[in-house]
Amino acid sequence: MIKLSFEVPIKHLEAFEHLQDFHFSLSFLYKYPEYKEFMLRTKKELWLDNSTNELKQPDSCSLLSKLYTELQPTYVVAPDHPDWNQETMLNSFLKLQDCGVPPEKICVIIHHPDWIGHFKSYEVKHFAVPYDFRYCTREKLKRFEECHFLGLLSIQELKIAKPATCDTSMPIKLALLGQTMEDWVSNGCPHLHSTPGFFNLTLSIKELQLAKKNIQELRHLLDEEDQVNHPKHYTQGSIEVLDFIQDQNLPYLPSAVLKYICRYRFKGGLEDLKKAKFYLERLIREHENEGTSP
Repeated sequence: MIKLSFEVPIKHLEAFEHLQDFHFSLSFLYKYPEYKEFMLRTKKELWLDNSTNELKQPDSCSLLSKLYTELQPTYVVAPDHPDWNQETMLNSFLKLQDCGVPPEKICVIIHHPDWIGHFKSYEVKHFAVPYDFRYCTREKLKRFEECHFLGLLSIQELKIAKPATCDTSMPIKLALLGQTMEDWVSNGCPHLHSTPGFFNLTLSIKELQLAKKNIQELRHLLDEEDQVNHPKHYTQGSIEVLDFIQDQNLPYLPSAVLKYICRYRFKGGLEDLKKAKFYLERLIREHENEGTSP
């Protein structure tokens, strides 16, 4: 399941707290006392971003290091810029490390999946990908699996890449326009730029309700895909039941037995055990009638 963080106006941080999987906080907002106080008392996982997207230039390593010391976030996103190449991005990671942030706490921005292997040789463990660099082929997108996605491009990209985490303000931006997530998907998932002063806005009751509904709708769209392609009752171990069946090239009857045995604790209980027994007995009768052994 993809963990989601929603960027919301400062006045509404409390109202959205229960909908957050973690907080993707922005360094430039810590100048507001109410923002800093909220992030210091939240019990949820905290990330610290360098605010490149908002400020059009990254905050310094020294500032990020100072905030790291105060906040003790789970991860700090190293300074980056859309024009920086692989080596410049690596130097940013090394400089932030020199400023006192442990390497395992630093998340490095990448523009291409080929960068991952090179960065790992320098003990980089966490990666994030800006939306500008995710307009790519399906195959390339899949190689960003387990990275953090900066911003939301579409529901489809999340289904394809299955990133570990994603931060977005899209549900709130849509609410400000009176639109739902369904409207957004139907319109082709257009990119929406932030409203000037977005983080200082006060939402109306109607906008607040719609924003929360949009978040729930986004989760539903993602959960719906998981339940169809990766149901929880078939994904409890280290390998999906379907993958094991395909790997063993099992025919229908033993596949059915295995399916119901594996899921009975998580879905059908006794009824699933009876179904497994039914298919097992048919499999036994087939072998008895044929006089064969496996």
